[in-house]
Amino acid sequence: MKKSDYYVGIEDHQLLRRNILESTKGTIKILQRIELIKSKRSQKITKIIELKKLVEDINYLIENLKKELPKIETHFQYNEKRKTTKQEDKHTIRKKPISKRATKKNTEAQLNIHESKKTNLNDLENELDDIESKLKNLGR
Repeated sequence: MKKSDYYVGIEDHQLLRRNILESTKGTIKILQRIELIKSKRSQKITKIIELKKLVEDINYLIENLKKELPKIETHFQYNEKRKTTKQEDKHTIRKKPISKRATKKNTEAQLNIHESKKTNLNDLENELDDIESKLKNLGR
């Protein structure tokens, strides 16, 4: 059997096209918001990681400072020693500070991720501009 072409008439095609373009415009705006939220989340994670590393470094430096200072027992420390048990002291673990080289590598990798997301966001903005210009042309 031979396939034949069928044609369907569309009434008010400009209104239909305008509605499709407006819904596409809304979809692109939603995608832009999603990309913005993703970038904010990744920035938040990087800042949290940096903060944790700084806190670990500070704690390590404080421990070293306590070792270097002369040991003098105050009344407050004496009472605290009575409360703590020997088992708690055995389970404490000292962490080494993380080198600055490792943090630089992590931040550089995350900056590359941010740049790729920005280009994706720019592409969405360009598409949105194209759709808005088409909508303006339909309005004329």
